[in-house]
Amino acid sequence: MSEKDDFWNIEKLIPKKEKPKYIKPNYRPSASDTEAVLITDDRTDTTEKSEPVVYRIVQKHFAKEGEPQAPESEYSPKSPLISKVQIYKWRNSYNYYEQFCADARRFLKLKGEPCEHVPYFSYVPQYVQLSGAQMRWYLYWRDRVFAGEYLKTGFCYILLLIYEIINLSDEINTKKAQQILCELFENYGKEYPRLERDLGEWICDYSLIHHLPPPIGFCDSDITSTLKEFYVYYDENDSHGYSRALIKYCSAYDYHKSKFAQGEALKIFDTHIVGVLSFVLERCSEPGKILSAAGLEDNTIVRDSYNGALCASQVKRRIVVSFFSFSRSHELRFLIADIIKYSENKIRAVLGVKSRLSVFTLPDPIRAAIDEYFALNL
Repeated sequence: MSEKDDFWNIEKLIPKKEKPKYIKPNYRPSASDTEAVLITDDRTDTTEKSEPVVYRIVQKHFAKEGEPQAPESEYSPKSPLISKVQIYKWRNSYNYYEQFCADARRFLKLKGEPCEHVPYFSYVPQYVQLSGAQMRWYLYWRDRVFAGEYLKTGFCYILLLIYEIINLSDEINTKKAQQILCELFENYGKEYPRLERDLGEWICDYSLIHHLPPPIGFCDSDITSTLKEFYVYYDENDSHGYSRALIKYCSAYDYHKSKFAQGEALKIFDTHIVGVLSFVLERCSEPGKILSAAGLEDNTIVRDSYNGALCASQVKRRIVVSFFSFSRSHELRFLIADIIKYSENKIRAVLGVKSRLSVFTLPDPIRAAIDEYFALNL
């Protein structure tokens, strides 16, 4: 090729890309291999068109997966559905949130003054991103939250406070922190659906790690969690709490959709279906088990704590929970449905409705308990 022809050789003008390093199959990095690698999120569909591709840095240093690991702590919580919880330290160390933790400790001591709300947005809220006006609002709003007053604010300020609570468990009283997380859910969850979705998981993780009982009656809220069994916990004076939880989360039949459970009749349905289920629970369950007559076994779930949250490696944990399946068992779902259907047939008879629902399998002791309840109460 002549020099004139070489002028048109475009390939020579394009910088050559560095070839990716070849990684052998089953490669396991050594203890000294701590170089950070870049991982991209290749999602094709995003909730917002303007949302950029997400990048995150992870360390290449990992503990050997084959090595046995003893739990950091192990306990049996006060719960009718959870028998054992094991907490393990996070095996993979990373240090890119250490500065956030250092900032959080410093700013935790600061107090705010009354000021106006200033808009703030970040995909991963952190203190270093805040302007002076935004920092003043955050400190003032946080002070009001700790005092039990929940002012209207932006979603990212709420996330920043949640990240602060998660990472400063050694600085903030854990019982008080759990209460604040629950109140953030109750006060801002409806306005910010993502908060309603994520906080259900994070409150569960935080409580299990710090050996805290679930918030009483929180199961009645629209909580979202892969471990609903954790939230099924009620005050001893709430005799119908477990019944409401079973009806809400663990029934293949919803009596609220019945055309006969409308208007004034709905009050009768609500009163007696919840009441009869409580009566059956008392008669047909062994201590510590809900409806043990169903013959269900304990299950185990492994949870990586605080997924999706800004969380330092020294705070992150792996949680192993042994529990009595509450919402995953088809057997229990159909049993609760049959109890409700059989009870609705009793109510229909009183209301003068001739049609009846089909009840497929209902153990004799449970059927007898339902008959006894309605003989006494309706």
